[in-house]
Amino acid sequence: MNKAYSLVKLLDKNIKRVGVFVNSSADEINKISKTCELDIVQLHGDEDNEFIEKINLPVWKAIRVSSKEDLVKANDYNCERILFDSFSLEEYGGTGESFDWSYLRGKSSDYIIAGGINEDNVGLLITKYSPYLVDVSSSIETDGYKDENKIRKLIEKVRECNE
Repeated sequence: MNKAYSLVKLLDKNIKRVGVFVNSSADEINKISKTCELDIVQLHGDEDNEFIEKINLPVWKAIRVSSKEDLVKANDYNCERILFDSFSLEEYGGTGESFDWSYLRGKSSDYIIAGGINEDNVGLLITKYSPYLVDVSSSIETDGYKDENKIRKLIEKVRECNE
């Protein structure tokens, strides 16, 4: 937690501090959130509404998508935002794979999209489906570390969508 706190302190005050958790206890999440001065809690595990109510910050709940029917699960949660991510039996996220974005047709744009987003497809995702936010991780890494070059390229592509 000390490393997380140190990293958070380096962030510009205008950047939202989001903590990502998978099946942690509510007490642990609230403790880490307070210590690290987080703004938002992102849940990627098996948490339900009863659990979400115990969290002291706004919650973004991840739903793993393998079919269009999975999008309906968004209606089951009382949280600030829903994050749609690709489905994997082995992992709760970070697979580098995307789900079929065509499932998003006709949905409002107040959701977050994750999974397999990179500089080659982020423009299409933003212009065609207008998500509230895109969440990237493994696609901007090299050998398990964030790659400044990949981050810059992705940001350039996102900015091109807003021109």
